[in-house]
Amino acid sequence: MRQLEVVREVFTESILYAADLRTRRDNLDDAVQKFAAAHSLLKDGGSGLPPIMLPERQDLLTQWERVDTAWGHFRMYQQDMTVDDISRTEGAMELLVEELKTMVPLLHIVDVKSAQQFPWSTVIYSSLAAILACCCCFMACRIILGRQQKAAAAVEKAAMSARASAAVADEV
Repeated sequence: MRQLEVVREVFTESILYAADLRTRRDNLDDAVQKFAAAHSLLKDGGSGLPPIMLPERQDLLTQWERVDTAWGHFRMYQQDMTVDDISRTEGAMELLVEELKTMVPLLHIVDVKSAQQFPWSTVIYSSLAAILACCCCFMACRIILGRQQKAAAAVEKAAMSARASAAVADEV
C-alpha cells in the first residue's frame, strides 16, 4: 500500500526539518498532500477506486475513520515536532501504520452489491408509452374512418343524384 511509504516519507521529512537538515518544507508539504489525497480517494473513490458504499462496507468505513483519527494525531505531533518529540511522533506514526495495515485486508474484500430490484419505473413508463401509442393509433384510425365514411356518403349522394337525374330523364 502506497500510503505506508508516504507516512514514512512524512516522518522522515519531519525529522529532517526538525533537525534543521532541511531549510524548506516543500518536500514535507508534498508528502502530506500525497497522503491526504490518497486517503480521501479511499473513502470518496476516484482514479479507478470505488467509493466506500454504505451500509454494505461499514467495516471498511469504520477502519477508514480509525486511520483518519490516527492520521490526525500523527499530524498534530508532526507539525510542531522538535528533536525532543521524535519518539512521541514515531509512536503516533507506528499507530498510523498499524491502522493502515489493518485496513489492507479489508480493501481486498470484494464489495457485495445489493440485489437488483425489479425495474418498476421501466415497466410503468413502457406501459404509459404503449397506452399513448394505442391512443394515437385509435385517433388516427378514427380520423381515417371518418374521412372514408364522408367520401362514401358523398359517392352515394352523387350516385343517388345521378339516379334521380336519370329517372327524371327517363320520365321525360
